[in-house]
Amino acid sequence: MSAERDRLIGPSGQLTAPFWPANPPPYYSEKPPYSGPPPVLQHQPYPAYGYDPSNVIQTQTRVDVEVKPRNYIFLSLLTAVCVSPLFGLLALYFALKVDSAWAAGDRVRARQNSKRAVRLSLTGIFIGVVVVVALVVVSVVLL
Repeated sequence: MSAERDRLIGPSGQLTAPFWPANPPPYYSEKPPYSGPPPVLQHQPYPAYGYDPSNVIQTQTRVDVEVKPRNYIFLSLLTAVCVSPLFGLLALYFALKVDSAWAAGDRVRARQNSKRAVRLSLTGIFIGVVVVVALVVVSVVLL
């Protein structure tokens, strides 16, 4: 321990390398060199860059990107298992048709099937919740 300490602390009692450089670089000095404000760049005409923008023709290309619609399989399965098997299975049928219609290139049919799947699932969930609430109310009132 003492040998390592002697190696790191020099005879003057200060840290030596690798912790502190023996001769600090010039930017460690107390006052940094300052030569005034940065130079102001003058505006250069366009031909200095090698082209004249008045001769450039700008064109825009429209790219239509179609996104595959969601198939809502998980929502359909959840509806079929937990709430309403009738609406859930119908929704599952249309959810499975989304991917096949998209793969066949029928974009309109894929979107329609996606909308039908989500609407049937939400309708089944809504009807299931209404039936459960009605049963609870009837059982509370009758008991």
